Amino acid sequence: MRIACVIPAKNRPDGLMRLICSLRKQTVTVDPLVLVDDGSDSPLRAEPDVRILRNEISQGPARARNQGWQEVSSEPFVLFADDDVEFRDPMAVSKALQYFRDEERVGIVGFAQLEPSGSARYVQPADSVESALTNRFYSYAFIAKREAFGDTRGFYEPLFYYMEEIELSQRLLGLGWNIVFARDAGVIHYEDSRGRNVRRIRELALRNSLLIVLKNYPVWALPFGLVKSFMNHFRNNSFSFNDAVVPAFRGTTGFVRMAPPAFVERRSVGSRALLRYMALGRRPKEFRVL
Repeated sequence: MRIACVIPAKNRPDGLMRLICSLRKQTVTVDPLVLVDDGSDSPLRAEPDVRILRNEISQGPARARNQGWQEVSSEPFVLFADDDVEFRDPMAVSKALQYFRDEERVGIVGFAQLEPSGSARYVQPADSVESALTNRFYSYAFIAKREAFGDTRGFYEPLFYYMEEIELSQRLLGLGWNIVFARDAGVIHYEDSRGRNVRRIRELALRNSLLIVLKNYPVWALPFGLVKSFMNHFRNNSFSFNDAVVPAFRGTTGFVRMAPPAFVERRSVGSRALLRYMALGRRPKEFRVL
């Protein structure tokens, strides 16, 4: 068996090579492999059998993943992996693929997130010690079914970076697809800090959270969602004035600027999907391969 793979990457050639080497050791064949170099200072290089797309100026990981998807959109399943992860278990991809076997409405399977030591990280796609139906996946590593990803038309590119997988998760649920957290299929996530601007991430987290509410929530839930976005921001960043208030101002300004086009593209996921998103976030539902 084989599976296509898309890798969005920027300025981390050492992490990229570590990832590709680990993919070569998987018990399933990873081919074709598409590398999207999203504006690296020096063009990234890889083996001759790796397709390389390059953006001279960074377009953001949402756009980079969509570009890679276009190259392999005829494949039944596509593995997406960031350049700061490693598949240390040679059966990790094979284990994740098992969750598509008996349930045709599984659209995405997310991998468990591990520390370099091999222990589980505190943040996972689901708060569960077992594999489960959940309300989200994280983009460091996941497998998408062609039909599901095609139905969504991919990531919402104006978000650029941060929370783009949450927006896509909501739309998947709205279209009747399921998301599975594969607890037994783990990847090492090194979470490389190169190129990460923490204050900018705080701004984008608030801006994008507000945009997701505006774009996806049914009308009755808009006030609740907008208020909750601000509450989450201040709860998570209550360290100092610079950590909370300055990013809140900039994030809100960015939201106001981007709200008109987001409103034009607004398509509510529906009340049932939103309530399911909230319920699965609180209590994931155990999911086993038959």
